[in-house]
Amino acid sequence: MGTLIALIVCLLFLAGIFEYPELAALDARLKARGQISPSQNIVIVGITQRCLNELGKFPWPRSYHADLINFLKKSGAKVVAMDIFFSQRDTAEPLNDQRLAESIKNAGNVVLPVFMPYRISSLAPGEHLIKVEDLVESISDFTGKALSQGHINILPDIDGVYRKAPVALNIPRKYFSL
Repeated sequence: MGTLIALIVCLLFLAGIFEYPELAALDARLKARGQISPSQNIVIVGITQRCLNELGKFPWPRSYHADLINFLKKSGAKVVAMDIFFSQRDTAEPLNDQRLAESIKNAGNVVLPVFMPYRISSLAPGEHLIKVEDLVESISDFTGKALSQGHINILPDIDGVYRKAPVALNIPRKYFSL
């Protein structure tokens, strides 16, 4: 009888029956922990709907980004993490690329994103480092002057909620999660 119960439990586990309750329990533990204040020394720069409403359609002139990086550095940001790609040169205003590259270099604290363009469907249990074939990154003028680069790939759980990211992507060097 015990073997039959163990077999049924194993089959239910393999069928994913326990995954939704496990995710609900994880969410409950995170909510019970309460809000954690983010570090005041790190600034993450991204694009929101409010930004689009105020500044207009993206892409914006690279001078906007250069000015922002300069402002954040002067304001005391220890790290400026850009969640914005600059994967192509600014052919309309090439001087803006130079200006942005100089602001990245002068700040000395800018982290740029890299992104694996295809979806990771899931990680095997215990897998935290994913070998990838291709990454999208900013142009070398910027990456060569940045403090570092970090990947922004995240993985959805079976309920569609994003709760985890691979620790690192490897192509042939490691890019840790931004």
